[in-house]
Amino acid sequence: MRCKEVQDRIVDGQWEAPVRTHLAACTACRAFAADWEQLEAALRGLGMETGPEPSWGFAARVLRRLEESSREELEFVERAGRRAVYAAGLVAFVIWLAVALPSPGPLRGPAPAELSPTHAQAARPAASVFASDVDEGEDLSPLPVALNGVEPK
Repeated sequence: MRCKEVQDRIVDGQWEAPVRTHLAACTACRAFAADWEQLEAALRGLGMETGPEPSWGFAARVLRRLEESSREELEFVERAGRRAVYAAGLVAFVIWLAVALPSPGPLRGPAPAELSPTHAQAARPAASVFASDVDEGEDLSPLPVALNGVEPK
């Protein structure tokens, strides 16, 4: 017989002649049989001992602890939910600021067109602007063309 078969029979309580002859020849199976007998004796001894008497209020204490643990879990979920709502509000506020604030600035780069007149426009005397010799096609707008959005003809 093989060792695995012998060990299975020992666990099942079948101590037949083939098992005994194998145990006489195999030291590993003999050690297994001795360990198994000690384990069975210890389990039988545990079965003879009586358990402790139930104490008063045991069920109430268990139920109270269960309620406390579930309450703590709910509080954790509520706190996490509140934090998620606050974080979403903060993200929405930052996005709103990014959209609402004007685009020119040190962090976003230069403005698409400068609002101040160029040196040539500022040096032009006011009399020439309001004079009667101004052509009809001349652009008199003080704002740059890029801001008006209309190209001159």
